[in-house]
Amino acid sequence: MDQTLGSFFLCGQCGTHTRLNSSNLCLRCRRLIPDITAPVPKHVDLAFCPLCDSYKHPPSWAPTNLQPNELLSFLVKNLRGPSGARLVHSEFIWADYPLPRSVRVRFTFRKEGLDGLTVQACTVRYEVHEEACWPCLRARLDQNGLSGLVHIATQGPKTLLSLEPLLDAERRAAAVERWEGRATFLFEKRADAQDLVARLRGSALARVVRDELYASRVKITEMPLLVYAASVEVSSIRVGDLVCLPTGTSARFGNLGPFVICDEVGGDSVAFLDPLDSRRGFLDADKYWRLPFRAVMSREDLVEYVVLEVEDVFMDYRSRKYVAEVRVAPFSGSGEIEMSFDVKTHLGNDLKEGDYVLGYDLLGAGVLDRYRGVDVPNVVLVRKSDRVEKNPEEKDEGKSDGEEENKSEEEGEGEGEGENL
Repeated sequence: MDQTLGSFFLCGQCGTHTRLNSSNLCLRCRRLIPDITAPVPKHVDLAFCPLCDSYKHPPSWAPTNLQPNELLSFLVKNLRGPSGARLVHSEFIWADYPLPRSVRVRFTFRKEGLDGLTVQACTVRYEVHEEACWPCLRARLDQNGLSGLVHIATQGPKTLLSLEPLLDAERRAAAVERWEGRATFLFEKRADAQDLVARLRGSALARVVRDELYASRVKITEMPLLVYAASVEVSSIRVGDLVCLPTGTSARFGNLGPFVICDEVGGDSVAFLDPLDSRRGFLDADKYWRLPFRAVMSREDLVEYVVLEVEDVFMDYRSRKYVAEVRVAPFSGSGEIEMSFDVKTHLGNDLKEGDYVLGYDLLGAGVLDRYRGVDVPNVVLVRKSDRVEKNPEEKDEGKSDGEEENKSEEEGEGEGEGENL
């Protein structure tokens, strides 16, 4: 009896009878406390140059032979902390099965406000990727005696593979070097390198991190040479990808999303479509690169669903477009329905019972666990599928035609056997 009473206490904020926890607050009061660690990025990329063995520390590069304390201070310097909060503690999180080229760090922040002192902790995961530093790129260019170099850095190898056919840079390049979603194109002509940068900025969401036009000398002939070198960063967001907008960006668009579909990607802006009410929002490239974000799921993760029922079709008063509430189920070749989902979709009048659509399975992908404070839908429908289901009459006609063909073949075989006899 005493143990049961000892595991409960009165909330220090509202006095509600609740279970004992470290914050001395009930669940409702804990949800009202603002999250001061929300602006802290939970995933940070570290650039590592394999040519000179150094880490990127803007605006320079730091050596790799760092002790654990020095490495921790280096990671703290590269962290963008919340405004008005103070970092009071940081430590490594050691795992039994560590991931290659990955490390996790726990940061504790303290912030003073009108309600008192708030102390919260968050975990940041650092991942290392290879990227040639600027001095190594220039040295690589001077050694070959070429006059143009473009280094393209992407957040994923799929983005670079989808861009290469559009750019047509490999045909004109003298040499191409690739590693982990990054590529370096070397050109004999300076105009080809400048043309590649212009095509990148026009066909994708890209920014020029650094570009230089400088005079160099060929090592063999000692002839002066005007060289152009550029480093371009390309976003991994593509048309059809599922994106979770940051809180500030979603509020700027009138609480759009936050789970939206990338509808259009250009050099100056990117357009997002809310699948729940068909509203669109345009984000400028400059604002995107101030706080870049990645896609939650890409087009390769699309799952095919079959429409079981179209419950309601109505016009949304904000977007003035038709929105439908449908019931869908994952498509299986056997035709068995194990589970179904009620989905609100922007496809509107385009869907009817028996159609096939492509969408993202957020429930099966474990997205619900990563975004616990956000209203995450189970399924997000993107577009109709190319699969066409035949009508029952067409199926019966096909069966009858097949039976007639089989009968005619059997009769022909019988006649042939009679002639042989």
